Amino acid sequence: MLATSPAPQYYYTFSKSVPGPRVALTAATPSARFLVTVRATALAPNQSPTTQHADAIVNGEVTQEAEVKFVTVRLASGDSGSDRELSVVTRFNLPEGLTFSGSCTTLSELDPCEASFSVELERADHGETGGSVSVALSFDFDARVEKQSPNEGPLDLPWDVEITAQ
Repeated sequence: MLATSPAPQYYYTFSKSVPGPRVALTAATPSARFLVTVRATALAPNQSPTTQHADAIVNGEVTQEAEVKFVTVRLASGDSGSDRELSVVTRFNLPEGLTFSGSCTTLSELDPCEASFSVELERADHGETGGSVSVALSFDFDARVEKQSPNEGPLDLPWDVEITAQ
């Protein structure tokens, strides 16, 4: 019997951090929702799409000026229909896999290569105890692309990120 090892795999790795909004959850507005849209704007150095192995991490830091025990964070991806929810007190880091659609191999402006997901924040008390809860959001994105030679990176991730209040 002959033992063989699989061929080594090499990658370009990409990363990008994007500051998000600071949200005040009050008695009048106990929840907030944002749509995060990511568009690929360039290919990897080997002309492969940068969108095949792609992830986002939603980071948040909660500052409470009210007696709210928890803030509920929900992530929803329209493509997969997956919703995830977490109750937090002070901070969170939630991963979200990104599924891109559109023209990701040629990056046509007529059919943009993009992915999107929503982030919803809600006070557990629905604003009943008054006061304000502040949540500072930020986003970390990373991707990797297979290549033939040794690993390279992290390189700047060639994506535009748009965060829109809903």
